[in-house]
Amino acid sequence: MESRRRRRIDLPIIDLCADLPRGIGGIIVDRDPLPPRHLAPLADMLERAFSGKPLRACFSAAVQHAKTSAIQFAIAQAIARDPRIRVCYASYVAAQAVDRSKQIREVATALGVELKDDVNSGALWRTTSGGFLLAGGTDAGFVGKTIDCAIVDDPYKSRAEAESQAHRDRVEAMIRVLCDRSTAVLITHARWHPDDAIGVRANDRAWEHVNLAAICEEEPDPLGRKIGDALWPQVKPPAFFDEAKRDAYDWASLYQGRPRPRGGAVFGTASFCDALPLDRPVRYAIGVDLAYTRSVSADYSAAVVLGRVESTIKGGDPDYYVLDVLRVQERAPVVARLLCGLRQDYPGTPLVMYASGTERGTIDMMGAADLGVRVPITAWSASRDKFLRAQPLAAAWNAGRVHLLRRGGSWVDSAVLEFGRFTGVDDRHDDIVDAMAAAYDALKRSPIDLAALLGAAPAAVAAPMAAYVGRGDARFETPSVGFGDETPVVSRTW
Repeated sequence: MESRRRRRIDLPIIDLCADLPRGIGGIIVDRDPLPPRHLAPLADMLERAFSGKPLRACFSAAVQHAKTSAIQFAIAQAIARDPRIRVCYASYVAAQAVDRSKQIREVATALGVELKDDVNSGALWRTTSGGFLLAGGTDAGFVGKTIDCAIVDDPYKSRAEAESQAHRDRVEAMIRVLCDRSTAVLITHARWHPDDAIGVRANDRAWEHVNLAAICEEEPDPLGRKIGDALWPQVKPPAFFDEAKRDAYDWASLYQGRPRPRGGAVFGTASFCDALPLDRPVRYAIGVDLAYTRSVSADYSAAVVLGRVESTIKGGDPDYYVLDVLRVQERAPVVARLLCGLRQDYPGTPLVMYASGTERGTIDMMGAADLGVRVPITAWSASRDKFLRAQPLAAAWNAGRVHLLRRGGSWVDSAVLEFGRFTGVDDRHDDIVDAMAAAYDALKRSPIDLAALLGAAPAAVAAPMAAYVGRGDARFETPSVGFGDETPVVSRTW
């Protein structure tokens, strides 16, 4: 047993990841016992960080490539090698850092590290030789401690945090403290934003930089790969990333380590069609973007009718068809009547919208009777801005899976113009984009999930409907149904 511990302590960190029992401390590396040899540059940085010599380094790699697991094993091994070492581990929030600290502690004890009983929490645990692991989130002070090595691992939980200037400022304040208190500082995270913690140091020669893209795009590569080679081909070959590539914004940042600045075009060339396929069922959703108060006519209000048609190929991606667009600059009562008419054209179709706190009052007004009609709209929290909300729709649009009807009417030109100009940065008009993004997000959900969100019966949102080419361009029959709280199941025919 002792010889095995000694051997593991002396192993290169890459081999240790595969040699330790699978799942020890809750840490699992994909497909053990396959060593993550693609992380050799990170292992080198970690070895130097724990050597006692000064180091300032930044490391980024494609998401879900065992980066954090390797870091946790490396910390445990470093403490086993020298139980006097003082390590700080920081992540996006204290709870996450503490959980990972507990996992590191379990690995360290498995490697023979002896801990003090009186200081042994997830946030701070000490060895009997005087070393310690201090864990905290981006809001931790980390003041008053002299640290040999500080590791900032994933200081951003999500894109929303990375896009937040306030959160990026908190991360920078924490890193400044750690740089003042630590001999070695290693910053490692997936890239989210041009000005994230790694991005702001991109041109600082005091910091080393290594980025490992999911797919090699240029040579020379830190691993000596050829263009087109995957980062961890034994586990994730190039074809593994086909789905991820559909979201160009996330692909560039999270997988390739090249986050795009805002301001460029988001949507590419529009795809057109003559009509929906007639041989497959269609699910509809109406996305809405309201832009006014009760008494003031301001920017345009928009509604977009989107239809989802499943692929004829098993497991294939669905196509989406823009059937109708309503875009007006009117007061609330007029818009309410127009939305009511649109809903009568598509009985049972849910109306959905992303809304902030102030917009929820407008939605409540639409659902009340004081405007002469009642238009029930389901409001989803606008926790992300319009640029981020547009990304899933943009991925489908740029993959040629969102189609506009050539005979859709005058709205087609307006939609093409708005999508072509949309950047997500102070756009003059973005109402059609946001309305369509809401409809798209609704249709991405299964009928059961969507029904749960809408408080409706699953059959009401799963109703198959035949093709329709847009109001005013075809004759169709509208069944006689109610439009209060009911969500009737109907079929439409040419």
